[in-house]
Amino acid sequence: MKTHAFIISWTGMHENSQLIATQLSGHVDRVTIIYSDRDESLEILGDFEAVKVSNEWFWSKKFEKCLDLCDSDLLILIQGDATCSNWGELPGKCKADFLAHPLIGVWAPLIEKLFFPVQEAMMGVSNNSSLIVVSETDGVVFAIPSVIQSLLRKINYNQSKYGWGIEMAMCAFAYANRLIAVVNQDIKVSHPDGSGYPREDALKEVMSIINQLPVHEKLISRLCFQYAIRNRGGDISQFL
Repeated sequence: MKTHAFIISWTGMHENSQLIATQLSGHVDRVTIIYSDRDESLEILGDFEAVKVSNEWFWSKKFEKCLDLCDSDLLILIQGDATCSNWGELPGKCKADFLAHPLIGVWAPLIEKLFFPVQEAMMGVSNNSSLIVVSETDGVVFAIPSVIQSLLRKINYNQSKYGWGIEMAMCAFAYANRLIAVVNQDIKVSHPDGSGYPREDALKEVMSIINQLPVHEKLISRLCFQYAIRNRGGDISQFL
């Protein structure tokens, strides 16, 4: 299974992004850092591919660039502020899960401090593996096969600056195509709480992604979201 790993980097995250890229080298077929920086003259060099983009680009356009560059069976994406005790172990576990379970459409490790913790998004647990089936995951670290990549290429990312809603679209595309979204609880990733941009603005943009989905996928996205919200015990009336 040909695998292309992308690391998303920005000002202040390049050192950690390069560390991730170095640890991934030799475990995937291709490693690319997609980066921006306030210093337009800054360049990232190393034994990996580095593609510089506009510092005006946030998650949405950087993800679109990953889709443009990926021609592999499997796209693994890692945000540059994530940490893991052994990044080199992640691709092998990920590929093994995809090969053992052809119904996987979205794969993610167990990530701390998510908008939807695994306990809220969990729909089932595999008896024979470390996989948890979830209704929602997050854009911190994930992997998607070529069929989901192709569907995500149909979205116009110019309508979203911060990219919130991309992970919801991934899961919706998976379930609409009789695939599933899973979390491997054996691979643990840490991610700092919060973000470097206004969360309120990012939240407002969610529907700019979801509204582009076909009707079937849009309904599935709403159901998956409602499932996680209901498990949280929150008020879902605004989403009905």
